[in-house]
Amino acid sequence: MSKILETPVLLPIAPFDPAFDYKLQYTYNDNQAVQNQVIITDNATGEIAYDSDRVDNMSSSHTIPGGTLSPGNQYLAQVQVFDEDNNHSGLSEAVLFYCFTAPEFAFTNLTDGYNCKNANLTLELSYAQAEDETLKSFQFMKYSYDKTLLETSETLYPTAALSHSFYGLENNNTYYFRAVGETTHGMSLDTGYVAVNVSFNTIPANVVFQVENNYQNGYIQLQLNIRSIGYALANDNYTLADGRLTLQNNTLTYNEGFSVTDDFCLLADISKLPLGTFFKAGDNAFSLSVIEVCGSYYCKLAVPDSGFAQFIALPGATPDTESGMLLLPDTLSIFEVKRINGIYNLSVYSRT
Repeated sequence: MSKILETPVLLPIAPFDPAFDYKLQYTYNDNQAVQNQVIITDNATGEIAYDSDRVDNMSSSHTIPGGTLSPGNQYLAQVQVFDEDNNHSGLSEAVLFYCFTAPEFAFTNLTDGYNCKNANLTLELSYAQAEDETLKSFQFMKYSYDKTLLETSETLYPTAALSHSFYGLENNNTYYFRAVGETTHGMSLDTGYVAVNVSFNTIPANVVFQVENNYQNGYIQLQLNIRSIGYALANDNYTLADGRLTLQNNTLTYNEGFSVTDDFCLLADISKLPLGTFFKAGDNAFSLSVIEVCGSYYCKLAVPDSGFAQFIALPGATPDTESGMLLLPDTLSIFEVKRINGIYNLSVYSRT
């Protein structure tokens, strides 16, 4: 006696390049299926583009041979199964999918084994697709020599430039860089891992200030070893007047010229602050932020991955409705962060 088998359910089909074989997956929970049949129709014309007939297959999958479908088209796929007694299911619900030629997605300014002679590296991407499938989003990643993820960019969109800079690369090290992305219809993109060898010359700066008394000629000679500190601004929304920098919807990153690995003391002279995080130390060492609690304002020192946080009250701080910033009184203009033997401390006091 014949039996109608349970109808299988096709799993969602990601866009793929039809020049290559593609394996459809489905779920099915009835008698053991020994054959399946897949029918694919062109969604625009309704014509059958592929009919596999009955194919011997005991797994819940079906491979569409490369070259069967055409890129740039939409299709509807259905599957049915057969058991050893020639019982069969009905055709599954149709699943819509797209075919596109594989996009070109790669770095334009470096190849595997690239030699970087700087502590900073800007990655530049290119994207192209034959059927004009648009790019939806992308992201950059930095890995250590053993491909441990170290840093990622934010998820970026085509309105931004297809580039991103990583700072603070350590000399005589190997890094891997990679970019991933997605097209508008969900096609995955990946540049793969690209190795970069970092090697650059450093000038020793053991003496910062030296005084020499040239008594024979009656003068004192001063020698200064001024260190040039690399920096980057996110945009041009800033002013520099009377020795004070004002940032408007902007960020300043010091990216070259110094590093702190042991004990340190950091001083920041500040007169206005935004709510939220306003300072981050390199390598995610610590951050400073301003929070509001019941109308009072506090500065928070946080050390990631340690659970440590310290709060300092900011009495006299008042919000500026015009700029949206928090105005600090002269008694609270210096923010001091110290790290001694791995222990952090925050102090806020007057510059006098």
